[in-house]
Amino acid sequence: MMAAWAAFAPLAAAAVSDEPPLTVELIGTLTVEATAVEGAGGFSGIDYDAAHDDWVVISDARDAMRMFRLQVDYDARGVRSARVTPGLRATLPDGARADAESIRLGPTDGRLWIANEGDAEATPLVEPGVFTVAPEGGDYRSVALPTELSYTGAGDLRLEGNRAIEGLSFSPDGEAVWLATEAAFLDRPEDGARIYRRSVAGGDWQGRRYDPDAVPDALATLGRPAVGVSELLATGEGDALVLERAGAEAAPGHWVFGARLYAVDWDDLGAKRLVYDFAAAGVEVDNLEGLAWGRPLPDGRPTLLVLSDDNFSAFQQTQLWVFAVNGRRARLGWNTTFAGVRHDEAVVSGFVGEYAWLSNYYPCPVTYEGRSYLSSEAAYHASKFPEEQRDAFTTLGADESKKLSRRLTVDPAWWDARKRRVMREIMVAKFSQNPDLGQKLQATGDRELIELNWWNDQYWGVFQGQGDNVLGQVLMDVRAELAGR
Repeated sequence: MMAAWAAFAPLAAAAVSDEPPLTVELIGTLTVEATAVEGAGGFSGIDYDAAHDDWVVISDARDAMRMFRLQVDYDARGVRSARVTPGLRATLPDGARADAESIRLGPTDGRLWIANEGDAEATPLVEPGVFTVAPEGGDYRSVALPTELSYTGAGDLRLEGNRAIEGLSFSPDGEAVWLATEAAFLDRPEDGARIYRRSVAGGDWQGRRYDPDAVPDALATLGRPAVGVSELLATGEGDALVLERAGAEAAPGHWVFGARLYAVDWDDLGAKRLVYDFAAAGVEVDNLEGLAWGRPLPDGRPTLLVLSDDNFSAFQQTQLWVFAVNGRRARLGWNTTFAGVRHDEAVVSGFVGEYAWLSNYYPCPVTYEGRSYLSSEAAYHASKFPEEQRDAFTTLGADESKKLSRRLTVDPAWWDARKRRVMREIMVAKFSQNPDLGQKLQATGDRELIELNWWNDQYWGVFQGQGDNVLGQVLMDVRAELAGR
């Protein structure tokens, strides 16, 4: 095989943004030895499980829905090792056929979300779909999809066999789910692939056209040349990374591949921006299909992992690429898990997932000093400023209120002297005015509450083992106060 992404159609002009563009730096790449684990191979999807500091990967084997664990040892200096360990099998309904293409850990429901390509050649035909299962692999639940995402079609739209749903992702805030098809509809090749988005809670899907690049010249004369979307990863409310893969059969069973990573904006998917051309590394590129976040580096930068599907072929390999990510759009969302998060009978360390309600970013009404806010974060930032400036915070979300506070002038000495008292009063208001949250707080019993964070806040929380954890102390004090009422 060889890297074969040499001659693409010209790129559209990049969309204008007031944020620094997301860029990546290659940390390293290696071949993952997976053959020692029964059934391992064909890895088409990957997602980071920060609670265990490893990755769940899924195989596109047709005989069963097989999942595995991947442990990777790396830092900013390089990738040292990667190891596959046994996982579990998801139970499928009668008549379903496995061909998993993506897997994600649900940010709000704790379930595994899986994109399954189905089988257009089977008798009876097996439609593609998205479904969720419990962490142990049972309790199958189907996710409603747009009617056109089928092999039988809707009107003149019909998915091409084995080039259906390839990408699945969640926005960093956990509010939206994204989907991508690998290629255009069978009878509408001129319309490109599709990217869809909707609320995780449900509702209608929005779909937009996405144009993969033209087949590279180096592949065009080989057998079965194709280019398509192999995965996507949301990086913001309306931003995503799209992994495009090219492939062609140079000889029976021998494929050559290329891959590129693009940044896209939902409002203008045509203005994709090249983030990384895998050919630039001078490494033989395999069949890259998996795309996931990794553990943050000590300097706070997120990392990105890309994994290949070896198609259970002796001529291919399971290849892992690890990147450091620069740019604000790569920042983890407030409810994204990360390395070190621990939730057990002794401690709640990291206010994410099932304990996201402990975070000040959690949306809930809070009335403080005569004004109502959309979150305790907004109430806290408003309190830094004179009365005449506070109304502006009452309609802002948590992140927007923080950004506004940075644009205004505050007296540091005055605020430092009162901020802990203000935080305590706001926490009392939050958990008293929202009885369901107050009950949840009391239900934590005597567990230690730690505001573990990845953004290096060592006053309110703990970063890499260091910090005063003042917010955690305040929450435990409020818990005791509520219990004593």
